[in-house]
Formats: sequence, structure tokens, C-alpha cells
Amino acid sequence: MVDFGKAGSEDFLPAEDSAIDMVRIAVHKDKVIRALDLARQIKAKGYMVSIQLMGYPQYDTQERDELFRQLEDCPLDYVYVADSYGSLLPDQVDRLVGPLAAIGGFKVGFHPHNNLQLAFANALQAIKSGANIVDSTLYGMGRGAGNLSTETLLSYLQQQNRDKYNVIHALFCVDMYLLPLKRKLEWGYQLPFMLSAICQCHPYYAKDVVEAREYTVDELWKILNLVKTRKPVGFKPKLLEEILETCVFDKKEIAQDSGAEDEGQEMPASETGPPTYMDRHPGRPFLILANGPNLKAYMSQIKKFIDRHKPVVLGANYLGGMFAPDYHAFVNLRRFIKHMSSVDPSSKLILSQHFPEDIVREHVDGGHESILFVDRVKGPFDIINGVISNNCGTVSVLLIAVALVMGASEVFVAGMDGYRLLSDDGGPLFYDEEDETDSKSFIRTRERWNEQALQDLESYMRERGVMGPTIITPTTYEKYFVGINNYI
Repeated sequence: MVDFGKAGSEDFLPAEDSAIDMVRIAVHKDKVIRALDLARQIKAKGYMVSIQLMGYPQYDTQERDELFRQLEDCPLDYVYVADSYGSLLPDQVDRLVGPLAAIGGFKVGFHPHNNLQLAFANALQAIKSGANIVDSTLYGMGRGAGNLSTETLLSYLQQQNRDKYNVIHALFCVDMYLLPLKRKLEWGYQLPFMLSAICQCHPYYAKDVVEAREYTVDELWKILNLVKTRKPVGFKPKLLEEILETCVFDKKEIAQDSGAEDEGQEMPASETGPPTYMDRHPGRPFLILANGPNLKAYMSQIKKFIDRHKPVVLGANYLGGMFAPDYHAFVNLRRFIKHMSSVDPSSKLILSQHFPEDIVREHVDGGHESILFVDRVKGPFDIINGVISNNCGTVSVLLIAVALVMGASEVFVAGMDGYRLLSDDGGPLFYDEEDETDSKSFIRTRERWNEQALQDLESYMRERGVMGPTIITPTTYEKYFVGINNYI
């Protein structure tokens, strides 16, 4: 099996000199005509040849008609319908497999994914509709939500013909090898992959958004629907990055941001402010506690800094009981639910105004204040009537702006380590967070967002005579680093 574009006919020996009997070419619709030319060349070398039509459910009528014309003139042995996104329903399988089987001249295969837990039902429908071969894997092992499980199909076939099929050997293999393997390599049904199937987009879009851990499930749903409107062929990392960079998060409503047109956009009426904490600490120095490994490594020095300079301390997420900040903030709903119980009782709680009130009431016994902000990656940084506008990609960056709203004369930051210099075995936090592993592409995106946000904050503060931001523990944002020993 080979992805079209990664090998040419010159990569194959004549069939009589090869251990391979059949070559299966996986291809998306934008390259299928060229892939058929490659299939002819490989067929001429003596191989059986199969085309796997990736994302076939996304072909429109005109694209299918053109494909059928091409198939009539191509000496293929198999044509595969691939439910690449796991989005098919059984009645759709019939409409896709049946017409291909009716063409004749080749056999039809079906490759199911299990995003909607319909791989088995879809496979049975494919067989009924004329498929000659169906793919399966032991215990459904496969990308994302996985594939049709071999043992499920065999169990069914054994019920139909006990003299021909025996599932016991497959079950033994699953029990001995696949069960322990799945504990190491996770696959199978998961909510993000179900959503990607519903939105008919590649599961890696859901995977990357989930890995970012900055978005709630309803925001994931809306992001995937934006991907769907773009109708991408396969997975396009740049497209996801563009969507994430140009989204506006306002009361959980996600809309496309027009970039330059955003400049001068008015704040939503629900966020006009001012927040309750505006100008509460005029002329005071502030210290922001971020969650990088250096927060723990420099804990004793940070405490000396606090004792000496008496700053207003803003902390966020999990602080490991090391500090009891004046204000403890959460702007990520998942982290709020997970870490709210660790907040020191003496800290005042400040939460994103986007959190659903019923969830807040469920986890908070006392009062809290709302952080008013519009999370917008593109567009100028500004604070209007206490409402912060611009990059709130990390809570530490947002808290620098909150300090300005509260009246800071100078802002220091500890534990904002940055992302570029993380070791292979070290994460971005001082503590182990379950599933706290960003993709490399998203780490680069975070780094870029933070660098831009710090530049915007520095310009805003300089214009208003506020000192900082100054990062007092080691950081990749070297422009803003002044070692903590200079202050203690």
C-alpha cells in the first residue's frame, strides 16, 4: 500500500522479481486521475493493482461521473471505497458501493473507520451492496477511532457458517497481544473523532485541537464545522492554524475573523465592562505566577521576591500548594474543573466570563469575579473600559493585561518559561498534566502567539508609563528576562 505521490513506477521491480503480488494506491480526489496513470504503469509490470479512493463520500456527482468514465478504461483489479473520516451511514454505503460494483471489470473493496461505531454495520451493508473484500484489523487497531475489528466480523461470519469460520484463534491473539498493546497505544472510539466524523473532516483536525487543551467541546464542535465549510481534501495543518488564528471567542460563539477588518471592531455589548476589579490596586507592582517548570525550581527565590516587594500576586491553574496568590484565575474550563479544588481559600477567585454559570456554581462555594476579555489572535491589543482585547492564548499573558486593568505600575512574571527549549522528556508545566503533550506544530504556534502578545503588551505599557513585562525566571523570551537575583 502506498500513498500517491510518495512512490513512482520506477520504485517497483518487475512482478516476477518481487515478493509483492498487489500494489494498492491510496489517493484523494484531487490526484485520482494521475493515480490511475500510475496504476496502469504498475499493472504493466505484472502486478495486481488496486486504487483506494480516500474520502470517497466527499466526491460530488460530477467528480464521480468523471471517475466512472476513467475506471472503464483502466485495468484495475480492485477499487476501494474508503470511509476515511468514519462518517458514513449504512444507507450511504449502499449508494457508494453499489454503483461501483455495477461497473464491472474490477472487484470492489470497502475500508471502514469506526468514528461513529458503525464500522461493522457499514461493512455488512457493503457486502450486501456488492463489495468483494472488506478490511478489518484485530481489536480494531488503527488510526484515531480505529477500524472494523476482525474478531467482530469473524464472530458474525461464524454464526452464518460454522464449518468455514472459527473466531477462537483471533480472540486468543487479541487477548494475548492486542489488549496489552492498546493500553500503550490508544485507539478506538473517542468523542473528538466522533465529532470529526459528523463534520466530515479528517480526524487530525479534532486531534490537534484537543491536544491544544485550550478549547471546550462546544468550541471544538464549532471549529470542526468551520473546517467543514472550507471543504479541505485530507488534513491541512495550515488550514487549522489559520482557523485558530482568525477565530473570535465570544460567549462561546466562534466566527471567522476578517483580519484587517477586525481593527476598530466594537466590543460585544455583553462585554462592555467595566470589570469589578478595575483600578482596584493603582500604583502597585504585580507578580504573575505562570506554570512553567521554573516556577517550582525557583520557588524559594520567588517567595523572597514577594516578601521584599509586596506585589499583588496573580496565579492561575494548578500551583501545587506552593503559593497562595491574592487572585487565582482560570480561563480554561477543563483546567478549572480539574484544579479548582486546589485553590487556597485565602485567594480571590477570578474566572473567564465565558464559563457556564451552572458549572461554576457546581464547583465554587463562595463568590468569584469575572475576567472580561475578547480572545482575538489578530487585531490590535487594547483595553477598553477594562475589557481586554487580543491574544489570550495563554492565561499568563492574559493576567499581565488583568494587572494593567487593576492599576499596575510594574508587572513581573515568574514561570513563563516558553516552549522552544523544552527537553524531550520535559513538558511545558512544572507538574504532570494528563495528556499534557502539545504537537510540535502547536508548540510553535503558542510560542509565536506569546511573542506577539508580549510585544503588544510592552508597547501598550510603555505608552502609559508602566514598567515591564519583566520575566524574572529563565525563559525563551529573552528580551524580557531579568534574573530574579537582581531583585532579592
